Amino acid sequence: MTTHTPSRSEFLTIRGLRCHVRHWGREGAPKLFMLHGWMDVGASFQFVVDALEGDWHVIAPDWRGFGLSQRSGLDTYWFPDYLADLDAILRHYSPDQAVYLLGHSMGGNIVGLYAGARPERIRKLINLEGAGLKGAKPEQTPGRYAKWLDSLLEQPEMRSYPTQAAVAARLQNQPAPERRQGRLPGAALVGAERGRRMGNPRRPGAQAGRPAAVSRRRRHGLLAGDHRAGAVGGGRPDQYVGLDGRQAGRPRRTGAPPRPPARRHPQNGRRRRPHVAP
Repeated sequence: MTTHTPSRSEFLTIRGLRCHVRHWGREGAPKLFMLHGWMDVGASFQFVVDALEGDWHVIAPDWRGFGLSQRSGLDTYWFPDYLADLDAILRHYSPDQAVYLLGHSMGGNIVGLYAGARPERIRKLINLEGAGLKGAKPEQTPGRYAKWLDSLLEQPEMRSYPTQAAVAARLQNQPAPERRQGRLPGAALVGAERGRRMGNPRRPGAQAGRPAAVSRRRRHGLLAGDHRAGAVGGGRPDQYVGLDGRQAGRPRRTGAPPRPPARRHPQNGRRRRPHVAP
């Protein structure tokens, strides 16, 4: 039977919101801050902590809107808010000393930005698959703002997985029994950008064992670095993960539909295959 390093929870008020922080290790040991990525929570680092050598006090908060942390009540989350939250958390736990700071995926992007803004606060920086934010040209700005404004007029449509086992199988990048038998409609992705929890019994109105609500706005896929299963599977941060869990460059499963010819990206010239729905 696998034994996991025990953890403990703490709640802080960070910039007006209730923030959940998970701790591992001995009080008084060197502090190591771990910041999670998209579709993750602080507890996602449990298996990293289990394999960690040495004496560390690991501190892993849930970003606002994620896990057990409070939602902002707004319909949008901005990276500057994440930076300010991180700054407040570090000032709370280590007001005078530079810190060991680790970030994964989205968390890696945030800690990288923070290290650039406050280099004196960083003793060591560890970036796990934080590939950086996608570049854009100034002339693209009006169109992107217009697209965002249009999206605010749409009512998010929710879908549910039939069981928590189906959610777990999806996150592990394995086909769930329900899906193999055709009972699970095309896999959607958890709407973490809206702060939704996966059947969190602490959320008002939620029930233990209740199917997890998911957002269709992100159902067309995401970067492998933002998907825990893709990261564990060794996917590169720039690999695209489709709804069926296949990554660009990964050998197809037996019986998978043929892939369309690769096309070059209009901006960076990379060859990329369009997504094929399962």
